[in-house]
Amino acid sequence: MSSGRCAIPTASSPVDQLATALSQQIGRNGSAPVDVTLAGYSGKKVDLSVPTDFDKSTCDSLLYKTWLEGGANGGGDGSYVYGPGQRNTVYILDVNGTPLVIDTMYQPTATAADKAELQAVIDSVSFEP
Repeated sequence: MSSGRCAIPTASSPVDQLATALSQQIGRNGSAPVDVTLAGYSGKKVDLSVPTDFDKSTCDSLLYKTWLEGGANGGGDGSYVYGPGQRNTVYILDVNGTPLVIDTMYQPTATAADKAELQAVIDSVSFEP
């Protein structure tokens, strides 16, 4: 058992459980979770993609939600699929024992410059007490 700011998630940690669940989510292609450190916190990263033949007209209310926010009443906005070929990189960090999720997304039309800018934003993430 480790303590401190950069605790390494264990095999049964909520971080690992969420990363594994996302990587195996039905309707998207997911990479195996990989170890990542972001802003001094350890966690997992999962790359997800939506098939290029995705058709939102087959979804309830024309919405494809990949997960819902929690909260006292459940539901919430969560994460959406906006179109075929969408790519998400999801970072799940262990922040002092609490999973923190950062979900990034881009469409197939994103340029190399767009992707570099998105990565620069991720690289700039920091946390203050």
